[in-house]
Amino acid sequence: MTRMTGPGWREPTLATLTDRRFSDEDWIYERKLDGVRAICVRDGGAPTLYSRNRKVMDNAYPEIVEALAAQGGPRFVADGEIVAFDGDQTSFAALQPRIHLTDPERARATGVRVYYYLFDLLYYDEQDTTPLALRERKSICATPSPSKTRSACPRTATPRARSTSREPAAAAGRA
Repeated sequence: MTRMTGPGWREPTLATLTDRRFSDEDWIYERKLDGVRAICVRDGGAPTLYSRNRKVMDNAYPEIVEALAAQGGPRFVADGEIVAFDGDQTSFAALQPRIHLTDPERARATGVRVYYYLFDLLYYDEQDTTPLALRERKSICATPSPSKTRSACPRTATPRARSTSREPAAAAGRA
């Protein structure tokens, strides 16, 4: 890992359109989600959610910020997707009532349960993780922190237990 001065904005890794088909056991396949891309930055204080356009989205998704604050490490940059579901499918339409809200209470009052799926860990504990292989970056999230009571990064920041095959990095919803 490369030493950096501190966590901050990082460009998300975006999908690349190609006509080439691939079939290789070394590829990592991830579910296609229909939501809003979010970079989460935490530098010792509260986490901040940013859109791809670097706009702060904390007020639209306060439950996710709270879940990441409770379960994530003290310094990280995570790349993920905020989604809502319609049945078993992610649904941008279901998420839309929350997207442009600037009042956290109004966001909560929509009743739309939101999830944050972590794709990548771009920075952790004063280190730029991007030179590492993706599998290695994902394994950092599975490693317990020194306290052994939480994961090293926001891998499973859920405010309450929930049995699901969706496996979000952070889930938040109605109280």
